[in-house]
Amino acid sequence: MAHVFGVELWRCGAPPPFVLTALAYLERHLTAEGLFRVNGSMVDAEALRARLERDKQVDFTTPPTEVYTVATLVKQWINEIPGSLLTSNLHDAFEVALSISDTEVRRRNCKDVLCNLPNTHLCVLKTMIGFFLKVIAKNDQNKMNAANLAIGLHCLLQTHPPCNPKAVFGP
Repeated sequence: MAHVFGVELWRCGAPPPFVLTALAYLERHLTAEGLFRVNGSMVDAEALRARLERDKQVDFTTPPTEVYTVATLVKQWINEIPGSLLTSNLHDAFEVALSISDTEVRRRNCKDVLCNLPNTHLCVLKTMIGFFLKVIAKNDQNKMNAANLAIGLHCLLQTHPPCNPKAVFGP
């Protein structure tokens, strides 16, 4: 059985093909209000998840999948990344870098820390941040500003224990 959720990034590719497919699908729906706040159908999400775990890939266009259900799958995948994108040995260094008050020094120190991430982790982080920037660019329509998405990014950056998605994204 192929596993996609809860798999170490180096084992599944970074990001796995399903995430790239899901983000491409979501990119065609960036104006959907509450894109990462509104929960999709849990029944549909579980069915798609079962297919993904079996086949590693799903076509979201036939039949068309509700955009919020695809976003729910992406949130689940993010939440279930073992550990954190910021590996435990870099977490403290990243927190120190973020605490620097001088913007330019903070930016430079954060880049230095990120350069020490494993390539798979850095690739996922870049992919997700790039996608979230596209979402933010449409915030006048989707109501998903940087503050809303920062909550979602928290799951990408945290260390154990995993965050509670209901606490982050609502019931």
